[in-house]
Amino acid sequence: MILEQLSPTDGSLPGELLTELTSLYAANREFFALSGDFPNPDDIRPEQVEEAEPVWPPDLARLLDEWEV
Repeated sequence: MILEQLSPTDGSLPGELLTELTSLYAANREFFALSGDFPNPDDIRPEQVEEAEPVWPPDLARLLDEWEV
């Protein structure tokens, strides 16, 4: 798996990526209904995805570095 860090210049995600992430989140309706991350898991919108807080642990980058081959 190759992971690349996104560094948006204007502070927002590129449109195509934001659309793809929104579709991915919308496909996991049951998870987001339980987590409460979005107000309406049946209607997740790109602007909500863009404003969402990351949910990964702070030491994730270190763990990924250890797994790098």
